Amino acid sequence: MSAPVDIGPVEDFPEGEMRVVEARGRQIGVARWQGEFYAMRNLCPHQSAPLCAGRLQGAIASGTRVGLVESDDGAPVIACPWHGWEFRVDTGASMWDERYRVRAFSVAVEDGRVLVDLSVRRGAHA
Repeated sequence: MSAPVDIGPVEDFPEGEMRVVEARGRQIGVARWQGEFYAMRNLCPHQSAPLCAGRLQGAIASGTRVGLVESDDGAPVIACPWHGWEFRVDTGASMWDERYRVRAFSVAVEDGRVLVDLSVRRGAHA
């Protein structure tokens, strides 16, 4: 196993935004969402689009009654800029079929620095 990659200071990652960084020759999208950090490969499995250039948003939760749409701000989602395919940023799983996924990585913050472990996948079935 290799050591985590230091990708910069915490303040370089604005809340609610996805930022693409280079880490060991890979493009990695890093999101800061409600104070938590998430990292995933910047490659949509559909047609190899730059996934992390897409829109970061809260997931749509199951409504409590018919016709009610609610946001689940605890589960960030990225929508591919090319065709709108949506993936959970925390696990990399697609929102419609878990057979489609993006590699998601473990992230830690130490001494004000953001560290991504490219050898550790995050989430179930990742």
